[in-house]
Order: sequence, then C-alpha cells, then structure tokens
Amino acid sequence: MDATPRAHPLTLRVMQLAKPGFARHDPVGYDEEGLALTRNVLHAENPRHYAPANVTEALQLPSSQGKVYLGESFSAFINICNDGHDVVTNVSLKVEMQTASQRHTSLADPESCRASKLERTQTLQTTIRHEIRSLGTHALLCAVSYTLLNGERRTFRKSFNFEVNQPLDVIPHCTTIQNTIVLEVQVKNQMPHPIHFQSIKFTPQSAFAVQDCNATLCQDGKTRSVFHGFQSVEPKESRSYLYKLTPAEGQYFEFRRRKAIGKLDVMWRSSMGEFGHLQTSQLERPVPPVHDLELHATNAPSAVTVGAPFEVECDVINFRDVKVDASLNFDLQQVKNSTLRKSYDIILEKSRIRM
Repeated sequence: MDATPRAHPLTLRVMQLAKPGFARHDPVGYDEEGLALTRNVLHAENPRHYAPANVTEALQLPSSQGKVYLGESFSAFINICNDGHDVVTNVSLKVEMQTASQRHTSLADPESCRASKLERTQTLQTTIRHEIRSLGTHALLCAVSYTLLNGERRTFRKSFNFEVNQPLDVIPHCTTIQNTIVLEVQVKNQMPHPIHFQSIKFTPQSAFAVQDCNATLCQDGKTRSVFHGFQSVEPKESRSYLYKLTPAEGQYFEFRRRKAIGKLDVMWRSSMGEFGHLQTSQLERPVPPVHDLELHATNAPSAVTVGAPFEVECDVINFRDVKVDASLNFDLQQVKNSTLRKSYDIILEKSRIRM
C-alpha cells in the first residue's frame, strides 16, 4: 500500500491587499545664485513641478507585506488555480479568521467561493475583508474541497499567520481636586505613517458627568476644536486631550469610590483614506482614600467683617453602609471672641446632611 500523500491539482495563494503610498525621493540641492533662469521663469505655468520636499505626486506600491494594526481592516485576495491536467468539479472554499479567544467564520461571499468545475489553468478568485478587534497572533484559515473525475472527494487546508500591532498608545493622567477629576489623555501614533484623527470621544461611566475641554465657543455660537481642525499626527507624535469629570446626579458615593472612569473612542484615517477605529478598555484612576465620615465646607464667604457674624455651610457625609451615631463639636479655642450658635448630635445614614 502506497502511503505517500498525493499532490493536489489545485494551488491556493493568498495575497494581502494594501493601498499604495506617495513615492518619496531625496531632493537635490542647488545654488540659486548660479541659476541662469529663476524658478519663477521655469515654473510660471505649473509651480507644482518645483518640489523641494521628499514627497512626489507619484504613487508607489509597498515592497513587502504591510503590518496589520488593531482597529483597521485586513483585506486579502485569494486565488485557487487548477494546475492539474484534468477537470475538477464541485470546488468550494471556506475562509475563517482565528484568534487566541475566538473564531470568525464566513469571511467571504458564499457565491464567490464556489465553482461547479475548473478546467485546466482556470481559477476561482475572491476577496475578503475583516475588521481587526484584538491584538496578538491571528490565523487566516482556508479550506478547499473538490471532486476528481473518478468521484473522489478531496480536501486540503492552509493557514496564514500574522501579528496584529498596537496602532496608538493611550496614556491617561488623572488629578482629583475635591469633587472634580481632571483627566488628561495622551494619544501617541505608533504607526510608521501619519494619520488624521476624525473623531475622539470620551464616554464616562454612569457615576461621572463629563465636560469636553478640547473645544471653545466661538462668537457665532458654534464650537471649534482647540486644534483648529488640524488633526494630522505624524509617526511617534502625540496629542493631549483634556476632560473634566464631576459626580453625576445621585452618584456622589460611586464617584468617590469607583476606579474605572470610562473609555476613549478614537476614529482615524490614513493618508490614503483607510479607516481605523479603536476603543480602549476602561481607563482607571488612583482612587483617593475615603474616610467613614467626612466634613466639607461647601459655602463660605470670601471676605468677612471683624466683629460681624457670618455663616459657613458644611456637608457631613457618611460613607459607611450602616447608620452612625455621630456628634459634631467645634473647637474654638484657637479663635478668640467667636460664638457658635448651634451644636449637633445626629444619626447619619449613608447619605449627606447639610448644615
């Protein structure tokens, strides 16, 4: 019995699709004083011909397989060719994308993945497009099934592995000032080509209300970005975005205790128009220590008259889950000629009492 595996008459090829980029060249220096004709005379009709920059008007195809980044789309061209001498029938192709945690099926159009027969040198072609949503190793799995002239049904499989890289580096910096969190998010372009930020939006957790500090109100009543619409970011360049977080209505206790504050949603386009979308995991902040009971002066006059009474409004807050029998005393030994009009013996539930 011959145990040698037989060769398949069909050949499977997978090619990654990528858009071209602008061709670059090193400009040649010159001495303006030694030119017989000036630039204005040479290029009076078409000044675009004078290009001292290293970017030309020509397009260039990538010379190697491009890197794949999270949030972008992976596109590939799949070609099945009959390199055998006989006709094969009932040809079908199944394409899947496998990651460490899940498998995506039916990436290709079913109608373009079937052929009733393939003559010699005839091909079956299709394209796939898949949005990348996780980092790490991805495997493109292709399974081809066909029938020989003698009725035998045969199948072979191939896998193509590639790595998915991080396109952006998002670094949050949080500063808590009483009941306000100042969030600064630094977004750095980790890709080797410039990108244009189309939209950057921060979505807070339910305990937080957010104010976007990256836009200003113009005289015509419209808001305008502090970057004045210029959102192009070069490789290794970063932008900082500022947000102000305050307690949402009825969420003061969760505001003080919650570590996760929200997600940042970023959409961008490359220089050739490719779309990218990335949503971060929950951004976190260092939670300041919370005491069982806290006393905050919420309203006090900025200036007082000597000898005249004035009022200070305070909040007493119980952060425990049970009632607390508390006594509120004021030590006025350090303040001469002061008078306390009220003293309190109170029972606090998990709530806020204003005095």
